[in-house]
Amino acid sequence: MSPSRDERLDAALAAKREGLRDEFEHWHRTTAPDGPLPELHSAVGAVTRPLGAALARLEAEGGGPGVDRGAAESRIVGLHQLWGHFRDRLAPRLLPFTRDFLGFADDVAWACYEPALRAVTAACAGEVLPVEPPLIHLAPSAVPFAQVRGAAFAGVDGGRPHAPSAEHLAQALRVLPVPLIGLPWFQLGHLPEVGFVAHEVGHVVLADLGLHGPVGALVDDAFGAHTPGARYWRSVLHEAFADVYGVLALGPAYAAALVDLVTVGPDLPAPAGYPRSEARVALAVDALETLDLTAEAETVRDRWHSGSAAHPALPSTGRFTGAVLGEPLARLGGQPLRALFRTGDTAVAGRRVAGALLAGDALPQQQPVILAAACALAFADDFARYRERQRPTVTRRVLDQHAAHRQRGPRPLEPDSDALDAQRDELLWQQLGGAAAAG
Repeated sequence: MSPSRDERLDAALAAKREGLRDEFEHWHRTTAPDGPLPELHSAVGAVTRPLGAALARLEAEGGGPGVDRGAAESRIVGLHQLWGHFRDRLAPRLLPFTRDFLGFADDVAWACYEPALRAVTAACAGEVLPVEPPLIHLAPSAVPFAQVRGAAFAGVDGGRPHAPSAEHLAQALRVLPVPLIGLPWFQLGHLPEVGFVAHEVGHVVLADLGLHGPVGALVDDAFGAHTPGARYWRSVLHEAFADVYGVLALGPAYAAALVDLVTVGPDLPAPAGYPRSEARVALAVDALETLDLTAEAETVRDRWHSGSAAHPALPSTGRFTGAVLGEPLARLGGQPLRALFRTGDTAVAGRRVAGALLAGDALPQQQPVILAAACALAFADDFARYRERQRPTVTRRVLDQHAAHRQRGPRPLEPDSDALDAQRDELLWQQLGGAAAAG
């Protein structure tokens, strides 16, 4: 007797379940401590744990009489789409053309994220914290961008019969606990802008580690609650904090790259949530001064004014940078934000390596954040000599140096609480079945 339509559908659903399970196992092997991508062990686990829980629930349902095949189809298709959203950002690390760059950018992001994570974890013992570092990926965008945990993600579409709607997929993505940082593809050949990873990590730190409220309170204390100054800085808090965090992590290298970024169209209106171009440069200058890097601050100020006589004067932002960097924060164990990084040491080491890059000398073994800073400083100091070093290029020399001395291994990971896991898993299950429920 020929198989029935339901039996054929059950077989198709089983194949889709098995295919996803096989892929999860492949990526677990790939990111195992002895695999080619051990640094991504926690990120892959953070995504596959909730998706795997939903998959196990589907496997337990199986097929046969009484199974809602429409809901099962919706959920398995949705699981493939959600996993694909992350897989497509993981896979380029296995390609020779992009592997070294993404490994470098991943390590810069971790170096910028880890100090804040460790400080908050120590100060907030017993609190469930998101510990997975941001996942870097290449994107067809003009500027870097961050998508923090809990944010809706674009680019995942529904539209297939018995598949979750785009709205339900976006809601499902909100519960997956890995932030993303997108970098423009052109940064593959222009490492001086990789330092903007520090800015994007600043967004993740502010949103994910519970600093938004405390930092906002510092602003209120500095300017007076509900005053025009406090209202303004709160309206641009995320971007202003991210610029200050970039300076804190990379020192004058971040400020130098920022000047080049905002000099393109400095008179254009600032997008919503952003300070104007001159205010962003002022934040970098005043942050350097707050961090006792006065000579470096003066260099950045001169670079801004020498770029064009039409550049506006830099406003004073010292009250904001002084409060954000210098005032103690309970979530950091009572220490100020500036205590997380040794910015002065980064500035000195970055200058030394920048000189080696321009001279074509052998590069000393250095942390990835120092190499990123050196690229930005070398380009800002003498872009012509930077471009002259073509064989091998500065980009190739830096990536080869990083790859040769890279510290490999999984990032730290602490499991979520069982209660949080159960709540998240149920929400994900409901969103994946949204199309069937709506139908």
